[in-house]
Amino acid sequence: MKLKNRTNGKLTEAEIAWLMNALAPGNCKACIWQEKEEDKFQCFPNGDSPCKVFVDKVFHGLEKSGLI
Repeated sequence: MKLKNRTNGKLTEAEIAWLMNALAPGNCKACIWQEKEEDKFQCFPNGDSPCKVFVDKVFHGLEKSGLI
């Protein structure tokens, strides 16, 4: 997805949705940034997966930067 030039500097809802879909695959074993050790792919006791934790950090950074 090509990001459009914008005057307010914020991502659109469509861009945010695309980014979320790109970063958070439905299967937590599909996280390409995880090491291929079986225990690294397991979901955490609170129900989060390594993917969700990563995506949360990305979006927290975008929010702090004023992009969303």
